[in-house]
This record gives sequence, structure tokens and C-alpha cells, in this order.
Amino acid sequence: MSNFTAPSGNEMRTYNTDMGQMVHEIDSGVSGPNLLVFGAIHGDEVCGPRAINKTIYEFLSGRNKLNSGTVTFVPVCNIDAFIAGKRYIDENMNRIFNYHANPKNREQKMVNALLPLLQNKTHFLDLHSVPKPETETPSVPFIFNDQETEESRKIARAIGMPYIVEGWAKLYPPANIHEKIPAEPDTLWYAKSRGVNGVLVECGDHEDPAAEQIARMAIHNMLVHAGMIDAELIVPKDKPQIVRMSELVRRQESESFKFVEKIGNFKSIKKGQLIATFYGEGVSELRAPHDGVVVVPWAGAPVGQEMIYFGKLEAV
Repeated sequence: MSNFTAPSGNEMRTYNTDMGQMVHEIDSGVSGPNLLVFGAIHGDEVCGPRAINKTIYEFLSGRNKLNSGTVTFVPVCNIDAFIAGKRYIDENMNRIFNYHANPKNREQKMVNALLPLLQNKTHFLDLHSVPKPETETPSVPFIFNDQETEESRKIARAIGMPYIVEGWAKLYPPANIHEKIPAEPDTLWYAKSRGVNGVLVECGDHEDPAAEQIARMAIHNMLVHAGMIDAELIVPKDKPQIVRMSELVRRQESESFKFVEKIGNFKSIKKGQLIATFYGEGVSELRAPHDGVVVVPWAGAPVGQEMIYFGKLEAV
């Protein structure tokens, strides 16, 4: 562990987890909120690490000061996938985020190493990005509010993205009615299970430089919302729209698929509209189940992974 006192007086500590993830803690020396910020749960999502490292430098140089509480940054959660430039090596870390008594691969071991960081935290921010859509238009940044608590909704509105997506928990239930743990636990579920309020921000396309700026804004607004820095919220022009997720479609074992048109995030759809054509033993179609929008269409989805979600707009 290395310690450093910034020009602002903030105490800064850096150390590694058992799996080598670098952790940076900034302590104001004054009691207050305890925030944890994750980057690169998926190794091909670079905006989080870039934004986190630049934010750390602002505190390190004294350009920014933490007035209360403590913030903990983990720029790269999935080290192996980040080095390889892949989403993951063996498993999607954001579908296995719970303790593994007998970890079978690197991702499970890295999850185990991260779990203790969520102890005694009050706030949590998970920074992500999405694959570039088939359209030439960059993806719209948005927030996943999986927790749907009063505080997580306040956080989501304070961070200020154009869309807030809810309804995740119903699409990822436990394997059976007797279980409480989802079949595919994610970071926000685990945080909520520990009493930590937080959101996940999809900052834009993986390599879009604007995604880094969105990630930096998300960190800034989270710190302001929690009362940890002396600054104003960066307020968007428009109020966010709420999207209620209703259905997810996974790529099946025997199928390839193609979206029938260039389709982007939050594109409006009509009930019965042709969305994709599947090619397997025969040819079948995916049509919109209702009027609404699509969420995170992924043309490159591997077998078994989510190729598209459907949602409905709700009144704010």
C-alpha cells in the first residue's frame, strides 16, 4: 500500500486486491458518505478507466478536494479481459457478481476479490459502455436503475442521463421461487443486498471519446449529489425519460440472426414490427411485442447472450 497527502489535505491510499485489481481510496478525514466507483467490469469498456484515472489525478494534484466522506475507485475490475480487449475471458462478471465458494475461473476469482470493497459503503457507481450499434448514430447514454429504491432514483436523476431504464430485476429472476439470489446476479443486485444505493451508467459507444466525458460527468454528479465535493450538478437540458424493460431476447444455440434494419438504442417501435430474422433449421422472425422502444440491441451477441431488450416509455 502507498499513502500520499494531496495538496488539498485529502489522504490518498493505493493498493491491490488479491487478484491484482488496483484500488485508490481518497479520504477527506471528515465523516460522511462512502462511495465506491467501478470501471471495466467488462474488459472492452474503456471509458470508465479513463474517466476514473483523470478524476483521481484531479484529487492527486489538488485541483479537486473531497470535503466529506471517502471515495474508492477501481479503474479496471476485469484485468485479464481489459488486457485482451475482450468483454470477458470465461464469464460475464456482471452476471456472476456474488461470492463463489469454489471459484472455477479468473472472473469468479476477480469477483470474490471485489466483494469486500462493498462493505460499509453508502453509494455505488458502475461505469459501462455499449457496442457500437449498426446505425452510424452514436449510442445515447443512459442509466440502469436496477435497484429501484427511493435513493437510487434520486441518484439516477442527479447524474442526469437522457434515459433511466428500470425493470431489470423482473427479467433476471432467481432460478426458482424458493431462491432469493438471482440466477445471474449483477453488481447493483449485490450492492443492494448490502444496503448500498447505486446505479449503472452506460456512457455511450465503447470507443467514442464522448463516452469518457459522460463517465466523468457521472462521477462528478454522484460526488455532488452525495455532498462530498463543493460544486454544482452538471444539469442536462431535458428531463430524463423512464423506460420500463418488458422483455429480453437471447441468441439461441442453433440460430444466427440479423436485424432487419439498422437499429439503435431507444429506437421507437410499433407492435408487430419486424425486428430481426433468425436462421437455423428454418427461418423465423422476431417482431416487436408492443409499442415502445428497443434497448441495447447487440448485433454481435454470442450464443446465450442478450441480443435485444424491449421496453415501454413511462411518465416521469
